[in-house]
Amino acid sequence: MENFMRSKTYILLAACLIALSIYFILMSFINGTKQAATQSVIVADVEVSSQSNQNVSANEKVVVTPIAIQPPLQSEWKRTVDPVEFAEQVDWFLSRGNYAVSGESEYETYDMPTLVRLSDSGDVRAMHALAKLYLSDEYSKQYGLKYAEAMYLKAAVYGSSYALTELAIIEDSKRFGTIEDDTRKQLVESFVYYKTAEIRGDRYGYLAGGDLSLKELTPQLTKEEKIYIEEKAKALYEKMRRERESLGLGEFYNSVPDAVKKLFDKLESEAK
Repeated sequence: MENFMRSKTYILLAACLIALSIYFILMSFINGTKQAATQSVIVADVEVSSQSNQNVSANEKVVVTPIAIQPPLQSEWKRTVDPVEFAEQVDWFLSRGNYAVSGESEYETYDMPTLVRLSDSGDVRAMHALAKLYLSDEYSKQYGLKYAEAMYLKAAVYGSSYALTELAIIEDSKRFGTIEDDTRKQLVESFVYYKTAEIRGDRYGYLAGGDLSLKELTPQLTKEEKIYIEEKAKALYEKMRRERESLGLGEFYNSVPDAVKKLFDKLESEAK
């Protein structure tokens, strides 16, 4: 329990660091005023089919940390970013489950039965909100992290590539309080999720947070570790693809518009 609580503390710190890095990176790119907040926790491999049949009180009110990056004023960002490109970037991030670009929403006021119902109907934003609820002390102390994990996995199957970034952050956080050998293993496992998101065309999580963790790794990833990450990411992607097929959702839509590629290239150049 002590390691669990320490790990959870580290998760929140890691999420805050990544949120801050996202904030400053986007500020330099679009020269606007934004704020970011992320919170995420996950455990090992839990089947997505567990979904939302959890033993929690139906009368509990949802307490979800606001996700807020306030849209910049046109007068500030229009000088460096084309409005059409910016709108295209926002739309793409929203379609991938990165709701930090949209500001606060009504989901923060929904109670648990509402979030469960919406999640069961395929509402990805509700899945993210429900996962965050399961990370609150009220539920995580009683049930651990398995329900939040299952919900993020479900969100990933339903199309949220940012849910994979949430999984990566959690996996990275498991380094806290572990022996040295396990520390490296957990970091390597976190890159499996970043790589899976990359297969979906989403490099944002890695560029905003994963690259920072990689720089801490000494020595750097070995050839064997890189092969392991590639193979396991492909296996995870295939598992999610089969799950989508069984749900009648069709193939993943992995297209990335040029405006988003431009942003990724910008972030990558700044990370060097």
